[in-house]
This record gives sequence, structure tokens and C-alpha cells, in this order.
Amino acid sequence: MILDTLENWKRYLWPSARFETAFEFLEHMQEGLRDGRITLDDAGTYCSIQTYETRAREGHKLEAHRKYVDIQVLLEGTESILWTPLEGLTAIDPYDHQRDMATYALPSEATDIILAPEQFCVLFPQDAHAPSIERGGPATVRKIVVKVPLD
Repeated sequence: MILDTLENWKRYLWPSARFETAFEFLEHMQEGLRDGRITLDDAGTYCSIQTYETRAREGHKLEAHRKYVDIQVLLEGTESILWTPLEGLTAIDPYDHQRDMATYALPSEATDIILAPEQFCVLFPQDAHAPSIERGGPATVRKIVVKVPLD
């Protein structure tokens, strides 16, 4: 898991050029993007733009992916993303190839990551995470999640 500001994305050694495609999009994205999906390249890199209400921690499950890395960026608002290493967790819902996701029970010791605009969070397959967690009460957030394929 990586948490940093967008201005620092070039400081990392990324595993493929698809990450550069993703961050170039994030760095130069236009104001006023509508909610929905945007394809970023022919290799399967895409982003989803979402507007939603954050929710209380109770009832959340952790999720983890195998085929994609998430790059999450808030456009408006603030949310928590709960994080813990995937190793040692027991799946609640087994891995679904179509959705590229398995879910896991949320342990009490999960790390609370605060995501705010101008920051990014990169979540790799070993990073179980629960996004959309409220900070001091429900709030509306706008977010971009870029899905970067690993193969």
C-alpha cells in the first residue's frame, strides 16, 4: 500500500508503464468529469468516477483484488480506507473472477488511512481494504478509482 500526494507519483518505481498512463491521466484530468467509466488504454487500464456517501465502519467488509491494482484519488471530501495485510485473513466471499474481488471480515486492528483530495492511495493484491468509511459522520465524496491490470 502506498499513500502519497499526486505531485510525488514520479518518485516511485512502478511495475509497468500502465501506471504511468494512469498517473498521467490523474495529473491532467479535466474539471467536471461525470460519474462513470473511462478507458485509459488498450491494455485494460480504466477508471471509475463515483459520487457516494461515506458510511460507518460497522458492517463493512475488507476487499482484495488479484488482477488489478487500485489507485484511489478523492476529488472532493474526505474518507477513511481501512487497510490490513491480506495474509492470514479468511474469506467471507470467495474470489469472484468476474468482479476480481474476494471479501474478508474486518478485524478490529485494521489501519485507518485518511484519504483527502490531492492524495493517492495504491492498493496491491496483498492489500485488503475497506473504502468509503466516514470521518466524523457521513459525507458526500467524489472519487476516481483507476484499475491497473497486472498481466
